[in-house]
Amino acid sequence: MQATSLTPDVIAETTLASLADANPDVMAVLRQHGFDLCCGGGLSLSQAAQAHNVELAPIVADLRAILAKEA
Repeated sequence: MQATSLTPDVIAETTLASLADANPDVMAVLRQHGFDLCCGGGLSLSQAAQAHNVELAPIVADLRAILAKEA
């Protein structure tokens, strides 16, 4: 993921698998919220958050911080 693509909306609509491909460190954040790639890798982050009934904004903020380190 490029720095310009780190907007909250882009991250929210990116699949879990794509986020993990961009930086394996995001898996720690995803696991904290009960997300995995086995059954949910094809879901967007917003779909996964809705399915797990968790708030999206804090997850996006954590992921942006991790992905920005690589940009």
